[in-house]
Amino acid sequence: MGGAGVLNGGTIEALSNSGAISGGSGGHGSFRTASLGGFSGGVGGAGGAGLSNSGMITGLSSSGAISGGAGGRGALLDGILGGAGGDGVSNDGMIATLTNSGKISGGSGGSGHGASFAGAGGAGGAGVSNAGTIRTLSNSGKISGGNGGFGFGFGDSGGGVGGGGGAGVSNAGTIASLSNSGTISGGNGGDGSSANGAGGLGGAGVSNAGTITSLTNKGAISAGAGGGGSGSGLFGNGGAGGAGIGNAGTITTLTNKGAISGGSGGRGTGADTFDSGGAGGAGVSNAWTVTTLTNSGAISGGNGGSAPSGVGQGGVGGAGVLNAAGWRIGSLSNATGATISGGAGGSGRKTGGAGCAGVSNAGTITALTNKGTIVGGNGGFGFGFGDSGGGVGGGGGAGGRLGRRGGGELRNDQDTQQ
Repeated sequence: MGGAGVLNGGTIEALSNSGAISGGSGGHGSFRTASLGGFSGGVGGAGGAGLSNSGMITGLSSSGAISGGAGGRGALLDGILGGAGGDGVSNDGMIATLTNSGKISGGSGGSGHGASFAGAGGAGGAGVSNAGTIRTLSNSGKISGGNGGFGFGFGDSGGGVGGGGGAGVSNAGTIASLSNSGTISGGNGGDGSSANGAGGLGGAGVSNAGTITSLTNKGAISAGAGGGGSGSGLFGNGGAGGAGIGNAGTITTLTNKGAISGGSGGRGTGADTFDSGGAGGAGVSNAWTVTTLTNSGAISGGNGGSAPSGVGQGGVGGAGVLNAAGWRIGSLSNATGATISGGAGGSGRKTGGAGCAGVSNAGTITALTNKGTIVGGNGGFGFGFGDSGGGVGGGGGAGGRLGRRGGGELRNDQDTQQ
């Protein structure tokens, strides 16, 4: 495992960075030989954090670069797991103020290689990962998650799975105030290749499983794209794009005056039959509680991935705002001139993916007020080929040999009051 650039378990009153702080890379797994016995070679080691804090930092200010180390590569024979990338900033303690006008980035995941078993790439590290408390996080620069590692399998191993991209900001603790006037982005999922390959999931721009009292965006928050999946056998499945903001905790106030976007689904390609593009990610996905969501900018879902081979099924687009079954958004307001849009479905050799709704609700929205534009995504093209007959268009309509584009919809399944 790589070491941290700065490791703090005590108290730092002021930490100012205008240079470069980086974590060490994880070690590579050793090559398997018969003398080692068994079936597994060495897995890759995890990268170290750029800055790791389990104590107290009163003020952290960076106009330079803070980066996590890259994950190590798994051994070329049965080093089935690549190492995870390190976080740019990892906090398990207290940071009173974190101000970034430079660049904070997570490390990329290492590649995994399988011979007797499937190979899986390592996950990318988060730009900022918080399991403690950050009172104020202010970004006018760039915060980005690391890309997932490549996963490769061959022979009878059956699968190669790309690693998931890291989140730009990942919170499992408490952030009182998160404000962004720069760029926050999730890492892309890694590609997967084998007899049946699957791309990794794209990382969220902001992922919350804890509590964020106030999240204000005047810049750009975007998710990573799903990785591509390619296979020489039956399946090649693209990974799903990440959510621009994915919430599985509590966000009291979410205010967007900039752009929030979900990631595109990955491309699925295979030599044989069943291939599918990955689903696009939601702009904002809620699976717990958002008390107030106010949009005066643009929130958009990601487009579904394409599937140009086999009996290809294009991926579905992502919702602009998705509220999952059983969960709640108190107030959703879309201002004059603002837009909430669903992603388009991906094209498929046989069937195009469906476009998604601008707002998709299966839970409870207490009040939805729209003075702007809410629009669903277009369905993807379906291309007929050979003796298979006509292609099927996604979303609204079934096409002939070239599928028609179909619209998404503004949908409510339960308890929405307008």
